[in-house]
Amino acid sequence: MKNLEKRLLLVAVMVLLTVMIVNNALGQPVAPGTQTPTSSNRGTAAGDASLTAEGGNVTNVDITSTGITGKWAGFYGDVTGSISLEDGSSNNFYNWSSASPSGEVYASLAQSPSWGSIACGDSTTVANQVAALNLSLGMDNFTKTFCETCGNHSAFVVGGTSFSDDECTYRTNVFNQTGTQDTNWDQILLTDGTNAVYSTIIQQDNNGFDGSTPDFQLLVPENASTSVLTTYYFFVELA
Repeated sequence: MKNLEKRLLLVAVMVLLTVMIVNNALGQPVAPGTQTPTSSNRGTAAGDASLTAEGGNVTNVDITSTGITGKWAGFYGDVTGSISLEDGSSNNFYNWSSASPSGEVYASLAQSPSWGSIACGDSTTVANQVAALNLSLGMDNFTKTFCETCGNHSAFVVGGTSFSDDECTYRTNVFNQTGTQDTNWDQILLTDGTNAVYSTIIQQDNNGFDGSTPDFQLLVPENASTSVLTTYYFFVELA
């Protein structure tokens, strides 16, 4: 039952998030003020199929199959927020709010990544994630999902560190309503030297995978070999 619960909630699900963020004085990614999941579901594999065998016959059968991944989960939703000048008691001296901010959304297994040390994920980052989450095998393994030829990404900034177009090697693009594409919904693997950070660039009201118009879509790996639920910590940086 625990394993079934995990697969229903975390494996290849899409969870709608509404994120409210007040940025800190250092301009680094911070945890969202609110996260509001409104739905979570998964696809279903094809049902049983049968063929009749007749002695003496040789039958040509072309098979197409779609399975449901156990290695990846998706999050998408809207982003609103503000940047504030405030004291230690959260008293606002001044506030800049926006219903349509730009910036990035991040997720990490680490509760407090070192944002001052952030860099593009490298082969060591990949090896550590593959080992930690058992992602070495299958057509949906890690390096067939995040790789140099798996997609593109636009320029972005993390806590004052700038990354140019396609600078980070391990990247991909998740789908929009028409399917695979490589111009929107950038997914970039980052690291602080110890912890992996999964990132996506905010794109206000863009064409989402299901025809909705979210502000972000984020792909993260999941360990399908264990029934233990995986916890990701979310961060947002507004520009």
